[in-house]
Amino acid sequence: MKHSNFLHSRLFAPSFFLVSFFALASSGTAFAAMKPLFSAGDTVVTTANLSLRATAGATGVYVNTVPINSRGKITDVSPSPISGYWWYKIDYNAPTETKPALIGWSIETWLKKYTEPIIPKPVSSDTTAPSAPANLAKTGDYSSKVILTWAANSDADLAGYKIYRDSALIATVDKQITYTDTQNIYPSTSYSYTIAAYDTAGNISTQSPALSAKTIPQSGSRFLAGTFVMTTDDYVSVRSTPSLLGTLVLPRLAKGTKGTVQAGPVRADNYAWWQIDYDGGQKGWTAENFLTEYISTPGTAIATIKPLKPAGLIATLTQTSVVLTWNAPEASDIVNGYKIYRANVLINTVTNTATYSYTDTTAYPGVAYTYKIIAYNNIGNSPVSETTGSVKVVSSGTGTFTIDGRVATKYDLVSVHSTPSLYGKLVLPRLAKGTKGTVKAGPVRADNYAWWQIDYDGGQKGWTAETMLLKI
Repeated sequence: MKHSNFLHSRLFAPSFFLVSFFALASSGTAFAAMKPLFSAGDTVVTTANLSLRATAGATGVYVNTVPINSRGKITDVSPSPISGYWWYKIDYNAPTETKPALIGWSIETWLKKYTEPIIPKPVSSDTTAPSAPANLAKTGDYSSKVILTWAANSDADLAGYKIYRDSALIATVDKQITYTDTQNIYPSTSYSYTIAAYDTAGNISTQSPALSAKTIPQSGSRFLAGTFVMTTDDYVSVRSTPSLLGTLVLPRLAKGTKGTVQAGPVRADNYAWWQIDYDGGQKGWTAENFLTEYISTPGTAIATIKPLKPAGLIATLTQTSVVLTWNAPEASDIVNGYKIYRANVLINTVTNTATYSYTDTTAYPGVAYTYKIIAYNNIGNSPVSETTGSVKVVSSGTGTFTIDGRVATKYDLVSVHSTPSLYGKLVLPRLAKGTKGTVKAGPVRADNYAWWQIDYDGGQKGWTAETMLLKI
């Protein structure tokens, strides 16, 4: 009980310091459940007086205290444990006018699933089912949700509707005539929906005609549904779900194994995952890092030699990106695509050979880069193009610090991460208050913080949250 009270006071007091959260973040995941106990749509009950946060995590702004035995519905789940705990966004019910409804994030530890009490139904003489709902339709195009609408049922004793996806019941709603499905919805994926009406006596109508609804690709996706891809390494893993924890679909794949993109990307465990139907029979999820688009030369123009070296490569700087342009190939030069390299690392492949440009939006502000490109076809790669001059994206950030400016840490035990994220690998040891360093890049916004890359005088180099630093 002492342990529980200690955690409660540290994780839920409104004055909890960010530096303490950083310390917990590096070690807390060891005692977090591998998977969350609850899902979006579950109804839960608090088992203690519980603090409510505006955002997931112990550093979220304190909103209010929810009394013990309060009931609420989960609307969102943190994508991974934070400080070793799963967090849930909950819409708490308001049973009386003197207790207003609250919406915010709560920790898993003091929640339990609500079980509806069993109330014997009175015997009803009504055995007539309501009429089937009509005009089921999809509204808008999205990558991670499907919005359904339908015509209101005119039955006088109507109680609500039941929503089915791919023949499985996914929700029961009241007399509303719209529903947004966000449960395990993937980009570039087709789903089949039907709905049924039910009345106050419990009679259920026949289901509506099925509606086929397909989600759109996620913005900035490397592949599209239907794209032919192949593996870039040997022993590539295929998993049953888009996660490093997904069950392996054996055998692992050899380099060059071809397949067709079915869905994705889904971002998990620091990877973008694609569902691939491989030619050898395996079907499952593979990390984007191990895939490339496979292009066969169409039509009668068949390449017999490698492409010529791309010419005229120019890098044009904007405030937030670098735009690369190059000359069109000679008429006799058959090109299937271009490989884009930044600082000698392949960052993308352009497969639209009628477009001789590429915009890099992933460059960190304040960091100098050089670029080069390679053309390729079914025979092989061209010689490498001339390298561009060094270019540096201008910071559009807070203006708190400047590149090459000097900073110092505000607190003890300040974390330095290998990437600009709370989930980036820690660069140890943590830093003492007053440790000085030089700003090399930033800011980059992630996990509700502005991150700066600092070259510390003691030798560490990495990313630190702006709230942990002061200008000197």
